[in-house]
Amino acid sequence: MGGGGKCLPNSSFPETTTHPESLPKPSLNAIGCSDYTVAEQSDGSKAESFSFSQSASEDERESKVFMALMESYCSSRAQSRGALDDEKLAILRHKPGDWIENVAGFAVENYDIPEITTLLLIGPQGSGKSSLVNRITRVFDENSSGLDRAQVSYARTGEGTCFLQEYPIPRNSGTLCVYDTRSLSLVPSENLHLLMRWMTNGVVHGEMAFQ
Repeated sequence: MGGGGKCLPNSSFPETTTHPESLPKPSLNAIGCSDYTVAEQSDGSKAESFSFSQSASEDERESKVFMALMESYCSSRAQSRGALDDEKLAILRHKPGDWIENVAGFAVENYDIPEITTLLLIGPQGSGKSSLVNRITRVFDENSSGLDRAQVSYARTGEGTCFLQEYPIPRNSGTLCVYDTRSLSLVPSENLHLLMRWMTNGVVHGEMAFQ
């Protein structure tokens, strides 16, 4: 018979057993993960760049607002300072009778004008009369850092100011003065009697202020 041998069952090619662990694992590059990662990083960079740009823009805007506020403050401060200097000069030039207005047909010559204009400070103890004197005198004194001229009680218990104290404005002025007085009483009738005496008889520096 023709050539060719019998094909035995055991004569087939040996089978190879393949385990799943031995199979090659798919590469990330093969499924496009590399492109995805790059794209994700690119989006993150864009977001970070946008956030930085937005922060820089906010800082610049805040800086402009701050500079505008400072310019406005300096300008208003200069104007206020100029206005205060004008008022201070007007007080220094003051003469008794300058502030009298013609009311009800009365002119300046119809009044008995004293040589010195007196500002009498009245109020309860601890109300700040002596502190106000110190602030007023400090404005007009050349040495604004000097010692306070009026003794302040700081609302401590005690007699407070017992003698009327005259403070010329400015120092050695013969036209304007401020008087620091004793605190008012808790009895309204006593205060009324005291004020009537001051308004009628006037006040004298060093006079004892009794109720």
